[in-house]
Amino acid sequence: LVGLSVMVAEVLIGRRGRLNPVGSFRVLRPDTQWKLVGFLGLLAGFLILSYYAVVAGWTFEYVIRSIIWDFDERDPGASFGEFIASPVKQVGYFLAFMAVTMLVVVGGVSKGIERWNRILMPLLLSMLIILMVRVLTLPGGEKAVRFLFWPDFGSLNHDMVLEALGQAFFSMSLGMGALLTYGSYLPKKANIGTACIAIAGLDAFVALVASIVIFGAIFSYGIVMEGSGIGNLFTAIPMIFLKMPGGQWMCLMFYTLVCFAALTSSVSLQEVVSSYLIDERRMSRQKAV
Repeated sequence: LVGLSVMVAEVLIGRRGRLNPVGSFRVLRPDTQWKLVGFLGLLAGFLILSYYAVVAGWTFEYVIRSIIWDFDERDPGASFGEFIASPVKQVGYFLAFMAVTMLVVVGGVSKGIERWNRILMPLLLSMLIILMVRVLTLPGGEKAVRFLFWPDFGSLNHDMVLEALGQAFFSMSLGMGALLTYGSYLPKKANIGTACIAIAGLDAFVALVASIVIFGAIFSYGIVMEGSGIGNLFTAIPMIFLKMPGGQWMCLMFYTLVCFAALTSSVSLQEVVSSYLIDERRMSRQKAV
């Protein structure tokens, strides 16, 4: 609910200003310092993209592993640890992912990314739901549901509330200029409230489905969680596919779709900075990207 109100505000400012984050604030509140808020959005988007592209590059490795079916059933965490300890692979996949992101942004967002989104994102959601159904039949499925949805108010504290807000802002792309930039492309007849409620609802639904899948696998196969939560995507998920009939093809499709989902986010982040250079510095799109 906190995120939803911020989302509506960002999209509305973007649609009213019809420019990038800095330009929209400058047009709506001239001769004030509100444009500094726009610069904060640019900076946040740029910094997030700098490490998001590293993590997104990991999906390339797991697409390749799915093709050659190279997963360590005994210790998936150790295999993942060896991979992220390789500087050559980390930098290589980062550069490869950024190259693909730049190609999409140079070509324009609506013609490329939007067209494929309509096909591939429903496919990813369908695969997540299939995995959730599969996980709920495993021994740890019930434990995962209880762990996620049974209230434990004794563990609720100040830090947890801040983490929840941080997750909401990151997951809904708030405060990083992306929604404001996309809002500037919206037609005037678009219903911002309805669109934002749909986005927030789908975002929460996908997050809960993914949580059931990952924690169900963790409880079922006794996977030890180490480091950040994102690592579970590359340790818990392969364990499910290893136990499923036709798991290799489903694994390949899953990580390909995750790769595309990551690309849509990186494109959003780069478009924020690119749109600023195009609008404010009068650069061509190619040069800005």
